[in-house]
Amino acid sequence: MKMRGIITVFLFMLFSWVSFAQMPDAATVRDFFTRQKSANLHPRLFFTLQDIDRIKKGKATGDTIYTMGTRQVLREANVVLNTPLLTYYLDDAKLRVPSVHKFATQVTVLVMAYHLTGDYRYAQRVWQQLDSMGTWPDWGQNRHFLDAGIGAFNLALAYDGLYQFFSENQRKQLRQTAHKFVLDDGYAQMKSSKWWHTIRNNWNGICNGGMVMLSLALYNSNPEWYSQTISLALSQIPRYLETFEPDGQSEEGLMYWSYGINYTLLMFEVLNRGLGSNFGLADTRAMRKTGWFPVLMSGPAVGLSIGDDPLKKDKSRSFFWFAAYQRDTALAAISRSLAIETGSLAWHDLIHYNAPMAIAQDGSISAPLAQYIRGIEYASLRTDWSNKAMFAGMHGGHNNASHGHLDAG
Repeated sequence: MKMRGIITVFLFMLFSWVSFAQMPDAATVRDFFTRQKSANLHPRLFFTLQDIDRIKKGKATGDTIYTMGTRQVLREANVVLNTPLLTYYLDDAKLRVPSVHKFATQVTVLVMAYHLTGDYRYAQRVWQQLDSMGTWPDWGQNRHFLDAGIGAFNLALAYDGLYQFFSENQRKQLRQTAHKFVLDDGYAQMKSSKWWHTIRNNWNGICNGGMVMLSLALYNSNPEWYSQTISLALSQIPRYLETFEPDGQSEEGLMYWSYGINYTLLMFEVLNRGLGSNFGLADTRAMRKTGWFPVLMSGPAVGLSIGDDPLKKDKSRSFFWFAAYQRDTALAAISRSLAIETGSLAWHDLIHYNAPMAIAQDGSISAPLAQYIRGIEYASLRTDWSNKAMFAGMHGGHNNASHGHLDAG
């Protein structure tokens, strides 16, 4: 059984270098989950208690990233504690449920703050918000499924991250909320090939990724149903990831690169921890390059704005996950320098930051001074990789790109 599992993972990874292998069926999902032997471990998907302990110890040593990141998490979590609960309303277009998206920025710091301090107020605030959200008319599941996809992530992180805090009655209520506002309608829409399920942009990674993350968080309660849902969601993820070929670029620009890839890499991590494999999804040529995309798209002062990107005031940062997963010391060092320079981190950067790897070199970049990124037809020239370099960036590509503007040429 063990050798069969190793061979299966190898074949998934081997074929993914050329094209995506067929994603796992429900039986394979169940097989991989059983071999992980972590069904009763919580938190298990986004982080473990060992990860939290490492962060605490890193902060105790005075490491800049751990110290800065912990302070940022606690500062933002304390702001949430002092603001009213989010309420239901629709945006001006009567389409989106903005509070679902807002909660995605709150639940992350609240869950982390609870584990970093042990202060029950942070976990209690998560419960109060989810309890309220369970009475809302909808989470956009039949109108704007992106909201439901984000809501799926919110529930997955809360359910797994605060599992020991919640009572069994609270967990049951959260499972009911998950099916009412996300999973049942989401599964039906995937079965009917709803456009968001097969689209080749960030909606795919966020919505399908959310279905995967939430299903793995709730997996123990109904393995048969959740394994089918995971298999169905994973079947279309390659359509999104193919858009990053061949150089890891995103035609949607840096803002939507960050938005879509953020939830996608979290899905990779949840798959790795929950099933022991991401089935080659994170190991394609493009995914091995895309962590460098923000670096290559940034000059000495700012990141290049294309499409819907706002005008930037600083350089764009990658995520520590890519450096950690690929054991890329150069990217780890650059990410560390940029985090210190910009004074901010993503919440999960604290989890994936590897201090010894990040300080293993001085952060210098050995990449060529002339860069050409295919797909978005981006070219840049610079005199060196320092903050004092002269730099020029040019963007071609297609004006009908997703989130594109008439700025290509």
